[in-house]
Amino acid sequence: MKHATVALSLLLLSLLIPGLSACTKESPLESVIPMGCGSDGARMEGSIGTTEWCAGTSVIANGSPDGAALITGISLTGGTLVLQVDSMAVGQQPITEAQNGVLYTGIGGSYTVPEDGHGTLTITSYDPTNGRLQGTAAVGLRLNGEGAATEVNCSFDVTVTGQ
Repeated sequence: MKHATVALSLLLLSLLIPGLSACTKESPLESVIPMGCGSDGARMEGSIGTTEWCAGTSVIANGSPDGAALITGISLTGGTLVLQVDSMAVGQQPITEAQNGVLYTGIGGSYTVPEDGHGTLTITSYDPTNGRLQGTAAVGLRLNGEGAATEVNCSFDVTVTGQ
């Protein structure tokens, strides 16, 4: 009887091991999770505080006829970073409560530019023919505009639509 139990256990184990090793690179789980952070024309990444951040779920950039744009990125964990770009002109622009606004929402709440806050938005490239906009943003934010502070540093390479 003892030998039959051992034999049955070995048989089940021998059937289980090939099934576990049958996973290939084309498994559905691996194709859902991106290997990098976005692609050219659809990328927004950086850091929120000391944590790396990537818009791995969605990046949307909507423009307006007056030359402004709104860039929204959503991470795999649900964190959302929104950049209001008042002008797509190449060069540095201030980020304040009233200009080139920045909003980050995560599990801890909403972080905005405080009344006395400031940062820098740098547009490094803009091609109005294809809508490609590239740049960086660095700004200090506060929870609900006045609470705990965090730094946001990001780069973006997006294609602006609806101009």
